[in-house]
Amino acid sequence: MEPQTLKDMTDQGATEQEAQKALELFTLLRPSLKIKSNGRIETECGDKTVLGLYRTLKRFHRN
Repeated sequence: MEPQTLKDMTDQGATEQEAQKALELFTLLRPSLKIKSNGRIETECGDKTVLGLYRTLKRFHRN
């Protein structure tokens, strides 16, 4: 299964700008990410979608 697409993210309530930033971050980090067979990204905080990873990193950056 493929990771989340721009359309998937906007369908789930993300703005166009937020979805685009999430995809840019994913593209940048993809070589070092562990992507599971279901398309989710494995992290220490649990499995994340592309949008979920972006929002998690954004939250940590703010704090």
